[in-house]
Amino acid sequence: MVFGRGSLATEPLPDLRRPGVTDAEFKRYAELTNDHLKNVRKERYQSRIIAGVTINNREYVRWGVLIFDSTDHDAITAARLNGKPMRRLVGVLDKALERGQP
Repeated sequence: MVFGRGSLATEPLPDLRRPGVTDAEFKRYAELTNDHLKNVRKERYQSRIIAGVTINNREYVRWGVLIFDSTDHDAITAARLNGKPMRRLVGVLDKALERGQP
């Protein structure tokens, strides 16, 4: 497996875990996550950032996307998404898929 054409992350999402979340914050969360406002209000999601990294197979055909989220909006950065630890993770995934492990 190899990296695809990059990674993408949301901007920091409003903190829905705290008391006093405003209507504007619920709306902003729904917009940034492409979710329905009704779902966002009901679930009060904990993610403060969501990111994805495209993964291609060895023939450079898209295999899929790894999705990450965190309650710490500073935990996911471009450097981390595109750095050596992510490459190691992709290598582990590659070996598991070669062995046929789920």
